Amino acid sequence: MKKRDFDSRAALARRMSELAFALLSTSLLNHSAIAAPVNPGAGLDQHLGNLEQVYGPRLEAAEPSAPTVIIFFASWCGPCRHYMDQLKFRAGEWTAAGARMIAINVFESFDQKSNSAKLATYLDKLDPGFAVLSEDSGTRPLFDNLTKIPTIFLFDASGNEAWRFDRRTGAAAADLDELELVLKELIQ
Repeated sequence: MKKRDFDSRAALARRMSELAFALLSTSLLNHSAIAAPVNPGAGLDQHLGNLEQVYGPRLEAAEPSAPTVIIFFASWCGPCRHYMDQLKFRAGEWTAAGARMIAINVFESFDQKSNSAKLATYLDKLDPGFAVLSEDSGTRPLFDNLTKIPTIFLFDASGNEAWRFDRRTGAAAADLDELELVLKELIQ
């Protein structure tokens, strides 16, 4: 092996190490920014009230405000369909205990995979039993610039984040039993 070959390989290894460190540092910085709690506070009810309701029982402002579970979904998203189905079965118990359940449809027309007729067909078949709203231009920025679905939030009665499942944090699956435990603490 020539000295020049060794020097080239050493330089390449050094450069790869630098790039790996830069990527790791950026990832850690972004992760900490992503994990920041979403706390829309009183603005939560105001924003939800401004969204178009596309399905379900009429969304009423909670007086006083109640713990709120919100799932962000699209009808074409397989994991979203799974969680919507799971939340449907828990919604009756949770709402009877004093919580609000809301689904917000986002990314519905992403890559022309779906449209409003397909969404309506999906919701008619699912019949979630809770309000389904359609996003507007202010929705994603209010919720940590949401980019991945499904995302599920639990907010306390003051509109502060109490629990989150966010695909960006690398979680394999949402633990809805954990969500239920946190929700029960907020209701009591």
